[in-house]
Amino acid sequence: MSKNIAFIPLKTFSRRLRQKNFKNLLDIPVFNYALKTALKSKIFCKILLSTDNSKLVKKKLRINDDKIQILQRNKYEQNFNLPIKKVMHSQLSRYKDIKDIDNICVIYSTAALLTVKKLKNSYRKLSNEVNCVMGVSSVSPHPNRCFSISKGKITKLVNIKNKDSMKWQKYFASNGSICWLNFKEFKKTKSLYIEPIAIEIFSKYEHVDVDIIEDFEFLAKIFKTTTQKNKKT
Repeated sequence: MSKNIAFIPLKTFSRRLRQKNFKNLLDIPVFNYALKTALKSKIFCKILLSTDNSKLVKKKLRINDDKIQILQRNKYEQNFNLPIKKVMHSQLSRYKDIKDIDNICVIYSTAALLTVKKLKNSYRKLSNEVNCVMGVSSVSPHPNRCFSISKGKITKLVNIKNKDSMKWQKYFASNGSICWLNFKEFKKTKSLYIEPIAIEIFSKYEHVDVDIIEDFEFLAKIFKTTTQKNKKT
C-alpha cells in the first residue's frame, strides 16, 4: 500500500483577508474542517501543519490525533512572498520522519467543503502515468464575457470568434483546494505542476476559494446548508 502524507499550509499573514486560515467557521477555526476530512479518509500516515506560528496553531487546533504534526517554519520559510512549493521543499528536506513516502497531498486550509469522497477520487487518479492531480473549478464568468478597464477604456480579454455562447469552450483554473503530487517527482522538480497532470473538478458548492470576506461568508452559507442536509439524510 502506498504511503501518503498531507501538507496543510497555515501561515498567519494574508494580504486580502486577515488571518483567513484561522477565521472561525461556525465557531470553529476553518482549517480544522479540512484536517478532520484528511484524518477521516484514512489514506495518510502523517498530516503536517506548516506554520510560522506554532503557538497559534496549537491554540486553534480542535483535533487530537497522533498523525498530526506541526512544522514550524524557519526565518527563510516565513517570507510571505515565498511560494508554497518552496516552503514545502525547504521544510520537507529537514523533516527526518519522511521515509519511503510515495505521495504528498497539499490540502489548503480553507477547503472546508472537502469530502472524503473527493480526496479518495483524486488520489485514485495518481498512477505511473500521472504525477499530479489538481483540484480545479470552471472559470466563471466565462473569459469571453470579461474585459479590463484602463483610463476609462474597455478592452475585451478574449477575441470572441464564435458568438454562440452554447458552443464556447469551457475553461478551468486551479481553485486552491487540493493538489496531489508524486513525492519523488516533487523532490526533483520542486513544482506543484508536474506533467502528466490529471484534474479533479469541484463545483461551486464543493469548494470556495477564499480571498475576501464575501468569499468566506459564502463558504459559511454553503457549509451551513450542506451540514443541515447531511443531518436530515
